[in-house]
Amino acid sequence: MDSSLNDTLKSLIARMDHMDRRFQEFRDQANTNCRDLAIQLERLEADRRRPTEGNESRNNSRSPGMSELNPTIQRIQIPGISKT
Repeated sequence: MDSSLNDTLKSLIARMDHMDRRFQEFRDQANTNCRDLAIQLERLEADRRRPTEGNESRNNSRSPGMSELNPTIQRIQIPGISKT
């Protein structure tokens, strides 16, 4: 085999190996970034749901008062008159 062709092939193989290593580093970094992003999104979603879930369970645990059923109804207290 011609020595210049052999040198060219070795050079191409070395470049390909270098590109393969760089590509693997890029894939590893991209996978890490995607995992980190997924974790952040899960935390944000959990934080967003948490107050809603707490309010729903708290609201469902008691029956609403009369003023909560109809906000236009208000109790008026007149001195000397008591309503029960």
